[in-house]
Amino acid sequence: MFEHKNIFVLNKKDKEAIIYQDANGRIIRLTREVFASEEEFLRWKGWSDENYHDAEKERHVESNHALSLEELPESIAVIESPEEMFFSDRQEGERQQLRDLLMAGYDACLTDKQRRRLWLHCVDKLTLEQIAGAEKVSHQIISRSVAVAKRKLKKYFEKQVAESPFQRR
Repeated sequence: MFEHKNIFVLNKKDKEAIIYQDANGRIIRLTREVFASEEEFLRWKGWSDENYHDAEKERHVESNHALSLEELPESIAVIESPEEMFFSDRQEGERQQLRDLLMAGYDACLTDKQRRRLWLHCVDKLTLEQIAGAEKVSHQIISRSVAVAKRKLKKYFEKQVAESPFQRR
C-alpha cells in the first residue's frame, strides 16, 4: 500500500528530487537545479535516503512491538475494571432515575400539545419551523409552547429536588 504522506516513500520513489516536509507540514521538492553540481545533489540525495530509511526502521520497530485494538481478542477488549463496573452500574441507575423523573414530570405538568412539541423538538431533533409547518401554525406559537413546557418542567424538577430526602440542607 502506497503511503501518500510518508516522506521516506515519497523521497525514495522520486529519483530526481529530495523530498522533505517543512515546519508547516508542506511537502517540498528540491530538484537537481537547486544544487551547485550533480555530485552535491547525489551526496545529499544519498544522505536523505539513508536518514529517512533509519527513521522508517525506528517507526517499524515501534509499531511491530505494539498491538492495535483490532488485533486484541474480543474477550480481552471487553473486560471492565472493577472501577468501570462500579461507575457504569451507578451511572445506569442514575440515568434510570433521571428518566423516571423526566417521564413523571412530562406526564404531571405538560399538556398533550406541549408534550408532543417538546418531544419533537428535543428527542426527534426537529426545528421549531419544521414543527410549525407540520402543525400548520406559526413559528412563534411553537416557540412559546416549547418555552412554557421547559419552564414547567424546570419548576417541577426544582420542586422534586427540594422535596427529596437526599437534598442537603
